[in-house]
Amino acid sequence: MTPADFQRDPYLRTSGYNLAVWGPLNVLFSFPAYSYALGVPWRGSAAFAYGSVLVFVGMVLMMFNERRATKLMGPPSSESVFEIVNLWAGALLLAVVVTSACELVGRSSYVLPVWMISIGAVYAVWGWHTITEMRWFGAVLFVVGSASVVAQLGAPDIRPGMLGLHLWNLTMGAGFVAASVLINRRYAWRVPGAQE
Repeated sequence: MTPADFQRDPYLRTSGYNLAVWGPLNVLFSFPAYSYALGVPWRGSAAFAYGSVLVFVGMVLMMFNERRATKLMGPPSSESVFEIVNLWAGALLLAVVVTSACELVGRSSYVLPVWMISIGAVYAVWGWHTITEMRWFGAVLFVVGSASVVAQLGAPDIRPGMLGLHLWNLTMGAGFVAASVLINRRYAWRVPGAQE
């Protein structure tokens, strides 16, 4: 896929910027889990409210990213290379259901790895239809998330493990930012005629 192809796709064109947004937010998502792992769980619905605020902030920043992409690359085409919306909807719904099940049976330690696996699967499938970088990025998330689950199998403690939390921040935090730079350098910032 060329930069010109990338810039015309309404979903791909903002993917690099959106990864840069969600990387730091993903690290912030881990704060309640770290607190729980240290034996100081957040009270009541505080973790849910905190997460909801982070999701809202992420959505608002994604809207700004769309405006930035339009300024840099012009308007997108009406058709996408790959309809990512349906793929995301299915994966996120599954992650929510599995998260709820984990909470009900007292296995909070699996929540972040499940999200890593779900998000990795989306990026891997998306990458098969679009850009190679997305495919490999998704595969890494999927493998690391799966390894995090396996590492916690049979563990007597229901709290999130520090290894899983560190892997989350490494891949979903730093990994997102690194993927953002790579994708933007190769596709978004190389579009002829793009202006800041």
